[in-house]
Amino acid sequence: MTSLVLIGARCAGKTTIGRRLADSAAVPFVDLDDLVLQDLGATSATEVFGDPARGESTWRAAESRQLRLALERSATERLVIATGGGVVCATDNRQALIMAASRGDVLVLWLAVSGEVSRTRLAADSGDRPPLRPGGDVVAEALEVAATRAPLYQEVADAQVDADQRIDSVIASIWTKWG
Repeated sequence: MTSLVLIGARCAGKTTIGRRLADSAAVPFVDLDDLVLQDLGATSATEVFGDPARGESTWRAAESRQLRLALERSATERLVIATGGGVVCATDNRQALIMAASRGDVLVLWLAVSGEVSRTRLAADSGDRPPLRPGGDVVAEALEVAATRAPLYQEVADAQVDADQRIDSVIASIWTKWG
């Protein structure tokens, strides 16, 4: 009954792959970014990050709350959970993921994507991807952030999946680890 938690950088495919896996496994899909937006009563991440009264710290606090709730739920229900790229930044979140995995509640998979593929996907992406710094170049910043977070993804991941491949190949690879 192990749940699956997908971690990784922006445009690694966490949401797209997570939805497909949940559909094929006939289990609920939990998108932490969507839950954070609901929690904060916001319509977009840019709305939160761009608001001086809220900003990234408000987003991260809500993200931690929603992660804890999803992990609690995973103890009794099989889920596919897609996290936001920055969920690993908080020590408490990393510890919560490691503890849930050690109990056998979740399998944490890092969807690792190369800089080249990440750049291509980010440039083509029309989703709500706020810069972390006002006026920042989202693509350049995302590549820099992904490189900085790589050791944190590695710290909490039970396994790494090459997300540079076609989606069907990534999903097949995940099934060999989670199925």
